[in-house]
Amino acid sequence: LDFELAAALVTVKSAQAEIYRGLATVFSNRGVFIFSLVVPVVLTLVYLILLRFIPPAATVIACASCAMLLCLVAALVDLDKTMLKKLPLYVETHPLMLEIVPYTCQSMYMGSVAFA
Repeated sequence: LDFELAAALVTVKSAQAEIYRGLATVFSNRGVFIFSLVVPVVLTLVYLILLRFIPPAATVIACASCAMLLCLVAALVDLDKTMLKKLPLYVETHPLMLEIVPYTCQSMYMGSVAFA
């Protein structure tokens, strides 16, 4: 057995703490951090060059990526809501957020359909 892995599994307190610990591990790596900052800049430059030379293709790619991103964000918000509802006292301390989430998800899904 891997005792370090067993010790790490025993110290897990909550899913939120594990997510934050994982993000801290990933973004403490300098290469990953620089990559996550460079990718949007490179994609923006590619879109601008594509928009200059092939405008219809650039428009289709931009709308399709917006639609996909809206679907992904809506799914993550819905998943986040279901996970956070399981936490103690979250329902009592965030009632407005739990009421708004279905409307937010539906508007994101409708926006993705409009972009598609």
